Amino acid sequence: MKLEKEKIINFLLKFPWIVAKHAFFACLVIFFLALFLGILLFYKCDIASETAYFENGGETFLLNYQSYQYVLKQWKEGEKKFMGTDYREYKNPFEKGLTEEEI
Repeated sequence: MKLEKEKIINFLLKFPWIVAKHAFFACLVIFFLALFLGILLFYKCDIASETAYFENGGETFLLNYQSYQYVLKQWKEGEKKFMGTDYREYKNPFEKGLTEEEI
């Protein structure tokens, strides 16, 4: 047991030197490991969740038609007010000849 412990400690002490001697291959290993983990994470979070969503049938909800009509009416009224502001003409306060009442 003690012999294995010494071998492990000896290897851990030499490991940084081994990696430094073979830096290019170490970078390649780290790059492909990161690429693999990124693809795995993308699959887990994006693709697998979309297939699970379709398998469950998605969410359903009931629409309150009266509330929808009320919101639609308010939206149209606001749009009319917004569009009406484009057509109002204002007097130029910097023109000569205007009195304070006209401004």
